[in-house]
Amino acid sequence: MARRIIDELSVQEDIQLATRTKAGDESAFQLLFDKHYNWVYSKTYRMLGNHQDTEEVSLDIFMKVWQKID
Repeated sequence: MARRIIDELSVQEDIQLATRTKAGDESAFQLLFDKHYNWVYSKTYRMLGNHQDTEEVSLDIFMKVWQKID
């Protein structure tokens, strides 16, 4: 039950940050980046197995998010 509440709060926070990012708030995007970068990096590394390529692809993912947020 407590985990579900935390997950719902996290989703609500992400929605608010995405909405602010869409409005051009770079600090909101930075918060989204900081919150999710390690997870994206981890999943990408599992696929690529190379730290340099993983970092490049992970950053590319966030660049796409920034470009396509609207």
